[in-house]
Amino acid sequence: MLQSLLRFLLSTTAVLVITLPPIKTIALTATEVEAIAWQVSVLISPNLTAKGDRLLIPGSKTGSGVIIGRERNLNGDNYSNTYYVLTALHVVAKKGGFHAIAMPDGAVYYVEANPMSDRIIPLGKFVGELGQTIEGLDLAILKFVSDRDYAVAPIATTPPNPGEPIFINGWPNPLNLGNIQRDRLFNSGNLRQIVNPPQADGGYSFLYTNETESGMSGGPIFNGDGELIGIHGRGRGIENRCSSPEMNLNHSCGMPIFPLLPQIAAQKISLPLNQNPVSIEIIQYGLRYRGQSDRIQGDRWPLTVLGTVINPNFDATLALPNPETSINSTSVNAANNDSGNPMNAAANAQKSSPVYYVNPQTGTNHATAGKTPETPVKSISYLLQSSLLPGTVINLAPGIYNSSNETFPFKLPTGVILQGNMPESGNQNQDNREAIREVLIVGGDFTTTRSWGQQNVTIVASDRSQISGVTVSNPLRNGTGIWVETGNPIIRDNIFSKNNREGIFIGDNASPAIANNQFIDNISNGISISNEAGGEIHGNIFKNSEFGVVIAGNAAPFFTQNQFDGHRIGLILTEQAHPKLNSNIIENNREYGVLSLSAADPEIASNNQIRGNPLSNKLAVKNHEWGLPLPAELSPSLVFGCLEYDAGLATWVSNGNTSIPQPMILWPPELLQPTNRCQSVAGKLNGIVAQVENPLDNLFLKTGRVNNSLVVCWVSDWQSNCQANNMLFPLQINQERINRIQRLRDLLVFPIAQQGNPVQQLEEEAIAPLQFLSERLQSPPGLWFVKP
Repeated sequence: MLQSLLRFLLSTTAVLVITLPPIKTIALTATEVEAIAWQVSVLISPNLTAKGDRLLIPGSKTGSGVIIGRERNLNGDNYSNTYYVLTALHVVAKKGGFHAIAMPDGAVYYVEANPMSDRIIPLGKFVGELGQTIEGLDLAILKFVSDRDYAVAPIATTPPNPGEPIFINGWPNPLNLGNIQRDRLFNSGNLRQIVNPPQADGGYSFLYTNETESGMSGGPIFNGDGELIGIHGRGRGIENRCSSPEMNLNHSCGMPIFPLLPQIAAQKISLPLNQNPVSIEIIQYGLRYRGQSDRIQGDRWPLTVLGTVINPNFDATLALPNPETSINSTSVNAANNDSGNPMNAAANAQKSSPVYYVNPQTGTNHATAGKTPETPVKSISYLLQSSLLPGTVINLAPGIYNSSNETFPFKLPTGVILQGNMPESGNQNQDNREAIREVLIVGGDFTTTRSWGQQNVTIVASDRSQISGVTVSNPLRNGTGIWVETGNPIIRDNIFSKNNREGIFIGDNASPAIANNQFIDNISNGISISNEAGGEIHGNIFKNSEFGVVIAGNAAPFFTQNQFDGHRIGLILTEQAHPKLNSNIIENNREYGVLSLSAADPEIASNNQIRGNPLSNKLAVKNHEWGLPLPAELSPSLVFGCLEYDAGLATWVSNGNTSIPQPMILWPPELLQPTNRCQSVAGKLNGIVAQVENPLDNLFLKTGRVNNSLVVCWVSDWQSNCQANNMLFPLQINQERINRIQRLRDLLVFPIAQQGNPVQQLEEEAIAPLQFLSERLQSPPGLWFVKP
């Protein structure tokens, strides 16, 4: 494909030399792509009547764009930059006034909307009597000058293939155009079709599944490596003139970036593009300061009042190409001149940063060791005694890293990379998993954490550190594999297995990227998340633990494309947690798929597949919302209520935030007034537990007769009988000689338990002790960090 692209480009009048980036083995996560996207995306407000009056005009639509080039202008000891913004031609089609460009740091620049202006470069033109079609590309380039440094979008050198993931960033218009506020939108999808040749009307050829809105026209399209591959231009609709009506109906469309290059050369435009690999610096910076340009207020942007600079300490040239790296009508020579290119220096930072090698079998802990694979050190902890710089890589040879040679926990300094066997394809197939298992880190010890006191941990991940290609296991009591309480570490392509408590704990305000890992056979949880933590958890497999993930506190992580199965419960959300769940598969867990407790408020998209979880696929248990009046003297923890269960209703019991609610009595739909029955019984039970010490340990459900009717009542011992004052509900049996044991078993939802149904025969009656429920409501170890 790349050879075809080169032949296509070299067939123009331009002489173009492209430096090919190193082949990447792992695509970025959506969070990492967004970290690039917000730094290079702009909002365009067209056709203002004057500079500096306001950015957004009530009733007017806006568009989006992306920074694709920068040219350094030197004037003695001073310098300025000429920036090039790519957008859709139809965004800036109208003439007159000014186009305002809002940058990621809040500064606004103006381009005169004049057909004669050299600050607007159209790459197509409107034709037809009404100008209803575009000959050429529906693209335009805007130029402006600034003394500030901004990142430039890295441009892909290889066209994408249908089926690949893509990402779009832009600034949608609100439904009410009188609103002068804009919120940035970034979303993911897949490239479904590439029309070849592109449509004559505007050069459209990409069709994709991403949800787009008016106002995102001109916004960038990125591939999975964070590189610019196109510009969005049209939303879904039968008449969007991109492909067949069927494809148009369900797909937005955009223009690839690659035809832009010969167009620029043909117009003899000198445009410094960034075709270097994505640098780790731009990703790390974007993760750290993510969201600072997410909202624009349109009445607060006069030219003389600039917003806060993105980061006064951030050298934006690390993310920018050298001005000599340009596509020119005569020559492009920067590909042969890497020495003066700061972007290349940044992209190759890992190459120039220290790289150390560790081998537990052949290594020697000596000051001169570790510089080559042939002369490794013996232990990771030996290296960590030194002051390691950000970007330092620690390469681990296959072997077992345990307490015989190591001192735990490993505390990774800022930006340090711990790397074992990495999958070649970015996917963990069987061969890759076996390779990752060959690098086994086993053990742990106590360390003082920020918010949770002393904890037994294997690895402490700091800001911007990276961990990949290893298997982590902490089998010690209450052992955690990786502890994250700060910054934006990246944890991907690992295996977490047989950790005594959880694979990863995320707390405080940490916002890690956790991708393509496997969490298998951990004793309590795959991941635990609390406090104000966030981050993205993407493409992981959670299997065969007590709970897949537990989220508490005010945590708001984003879960996408993960798989949960084989747990007691897939996900537990409690306290004020408000995660987002998108495109996950949560199936075949023993009890619940997603269990929401307390005041948890998850955002669960319809594209999640939650199925085959016997007790409930999605259950929200909020005691204060069960709709039942509770006695004033009732303990606020142990509460009975009515919730949906198995296409009907059931009486449930809960014992606070740290217990798992249990269904108790099933009220099938065919029962007369099941809702009234359920609420009546729950209300009676709430009254009983307020009067009985250790109620579940000292209560029984028993059949008997009251007023010659078969009933179920509560009793405090085996010998007590049903009376009018302890009756819970009638059995409603028409046949006199009914099997009371079977009837009570049919109503009680106890068979879900491994212990079996506790209903027993007592002479002619049936009786069921509730002590079993008491045991089931005990706080499990996986909720250790949740407040009772």
